Amino acid sequence: MDSNKFQFLLLLFILFSFLLLNLSNAACVPRNTSNDYPIPTIRKIFPPSVSPAPVPSPNSAKPPQLTTPPTPSPLVVPAPASTITDKFKDIAKGLTDIFQTAPAAAPTTNTLIINPQLKAICGQTDYVDLCLASLTPFFKGKTDPVAVLRTAIQAAGEATKMALAVATKMASSKGTDKSTASRLNDCKDSYEDALDNFQSAVEAIASLDIGTINSMLSAVVTDYSTCDDGFIEFNQESLLATYNAKLTKMGSNCLAIASLVKT
Repeated sequence: MDSNKFQFLLLLFILFSFLLLNLSNAACVPRNTSNDYPIPTIRKIFPPSVSPAPVPSPNSAKPPQLTTPPTPSPLVVPAPASTITDKFKDIAKGLTDIFQTAPAAAPTTNTLIINPQLKAICGQTDYVDLCLASLTPFFKGKTDPVAVLRTAIQAAGEATKMALAVATKMASSKGTDKSTASRLNDCKDSYEDALDNFQSAVEAIASLDIGTINSMLSAVVTDYSTCDDGFIEFNQESLLATYNAKLTKMGSNCLAIASLVKT
């Protein structure tokens, strides 16, 4: 029994020694150093000339700067087209001021550069300020009575054209009833007659036909009152009373200036 036991222990020792030897050989076998699977080195990952970017600390980070958007350019709206040419813009301005109903907007002699001779002639009329305000936009420097009369007729004629345009627009408006439109159309006819009478007066100036001049200018004043009468006949207030009042005064001034013309 002792012999068998010894043999068993010897065999067990040999097996254990064999296993231990195999384990030590496996640990001493060198790894594969071939280039089939190259291992990157630190030098390859981070070349000497390139250094990894530093990571900013939370405390050193600056908030993004808010830029103010550029202020948009103001929209330029084109002015509406006008039927009056640039040449007569100053004339239209003067005539528009004449028809202003607010006293503060009416032109005064203090706001105009007045020619002394023109002022002297307008001083012979019943409506001096209106004479100066209406003639100044058309004044070309000539101050003899004939030239000033031509200027006065021209100014009154342009003002009559403005009134005619207003009457035409009001008559064609959708909100104008038939009766009122009829009165306005009558006023249009009166204004057209006034323009014809002004033209006849201008033609008479060439021959210094004072009789015809006075007759035509008097007819002009009647034309303006005829417009208002058309409304009064129907117990209706004239829609063009303000225009006609100024035009009548301008016609009166023309008659006064005509009286200064020497034959």
